[in-house]
Amino acid sequence: MSLRSCRYLLARSFFDGRIRPQSSLAAIKSCDEIPGPKPIPIYKIFEDLKKNAGRTHKMYVDLHKEFGPLVQMKIPMISMHIFFISDPDLIEELLRQDVTHVRPPIRIWNDYRVRANQAFGTLTTDGEEWARMRKIVDKPMLKPKAVDNYAKDIHIVVEDLLDRFERIRGPDMIVENLSSELFNWALESIGSILYEKRLGSLSDVKNPENDKFIEAVRSMFATTVYLFSLPPLLSRFIMRSKWKEHEEAWNTIFRVAEECTSAKLEVIKNVNRNEGEEVGIIEYFAERMPLKEVYSNITELMAGGVDTTSNSSQFVLYEIAKNQNYQDNLYREVQENIKENGLVDLKNMKYLKAFIKETLRLYPVANSVGRVLQNDTVLNGYLLPKGKMIAYSPYALGRKESLFKDAGVFKPERWLRDQPGQDKVHPFAHLPFGFGPRMCVGRRVAEMEMQILVCQMLRRFRLELVDDKPIDTWCDIIISPAQPIRLRYIVRK
Repeated sequence: MSLRSCRYLLARSFFDGRIRPQSSLAAIKSCDEIPGPKPIPIYKIFEDLKKNAGRTHKMYVDLHKEFGPLVQMKIPMISMHIFFISDPDLIEELLRQDVTHVRPPIRIWNDYRVRANQAFGTLTTDGEEWARMRKIVDKPMLKPKAVDNYAKDIHIVVEDLLDRFERIRGPDMIVENLSSELFNWALESIGSILYEKRLGSLSDVKNPENDKFIEAVRSMFATTVYLFSLPPLLSRFIMRSKWKEHEEAWNTIFRVAEECTSAKLEVIKNVNRNEGEEVGIIEYFAERMPLKEVYSNITELMAGGVDTTSNSSQFVLYEIAKNQNYQDNLYREVQENIKENGLVDLKNMKYLKAFIKETLRLYPVANSVGRVLQNDTVLNGYLLPKGKMIAYSPYALGRKESLFKDAGVFKPERWLRDQPGQDKVHPFAHLPFGFGPRMCVGRRVAEMEMQILVCQMLRRFRLELVDDKPIDTWCDIIISPAQPIRLRYIVRK
């Protein structure tokens, strides 16, 4: 941005009231002065992707260590200009003044929907359409009373998973392919909520469509990493095989979800409801949005409920098995909160919630959380023009020593309010599910799924690590374990 352009934007922003009066016009600098790596030539994008395969979350850590709390990155040939922030004060300032909640689009996802004549859902749309749909989706997915109603079904799914663990354990008490088992559990859980029926993912004889869906979700995320930084037309031309794999993954995701949704809609047609009677999610959506939007939102919820919850749960179980003292504390809390109906009272599980929160600090789900600036904005003394993308990395925040004492050490106690000498944590230093109206719509369901899984798992098994080698993390949009997590499941007597 030229000096003249910068001055024009600054003056306009002052007159519009978007820069606080106490700001000094002379002190505010152009965004071109923000430190960052040299602009990436387009021919080096693929080399860069290969170099950073699986470690883009760690790349953000490296960027902030080298260039500070506000970093810019440019790819001039495709007009990509992104800013990254790692200071919670700046993140708070950005998010609190954000009234439009526009996220950076993943253009290949949107391009697929247009080409396939699929409607956009809350994951992929913005503006008034997003606000209208999000208001509908929020009630059954985020309202505590609605989410509490899913606990019984989730509990049954967990029990089926644990029964399966007992059947498939080897003589050494090890359940192989934990990631695959938890993917199936996560799909079965979200399926029981969305469709109010079992999908059969935990049966010894599985429905092959479920495996196709899970593999398609994983393929969709993996190929997105290679395709998202290029314009869709260009990526289809120069990365044909990746694009074809990506398109086929979305085809499978939509096909399986639409078949399940259509079957549920047929059932709904033959149900006579009393006035004011509670209805399931699909019926609730169908009463409030066009049918194509019902399909798109259910598809996005189903796809979003597989890799995310299952990967986080792997990290939770790993940390439980890694530290037997923590496991004993959790087991004690579980035993103290068993209700008369045999279920655990999750409202009193303070240590468990702190444990999951600490897991998400070190192993957050999302690689980054971003916004598209809808106004010229001053952050850290720099003017960021309207239309630019800005993002923060939950992983980089969670590993920052200036924000968390002993940041590399797993300490659930740091989240317990009644602990003496507890360090004060900035509220915007830990945002694994985002913030405000754009907060992850599946947050409460995912948290409850993990809480019930841990409670029932510890009532049935003591967990032990097969070996004490530390695991690494891998990132394909979603952060996951880089190596298989192998545990022993020893039945409690």
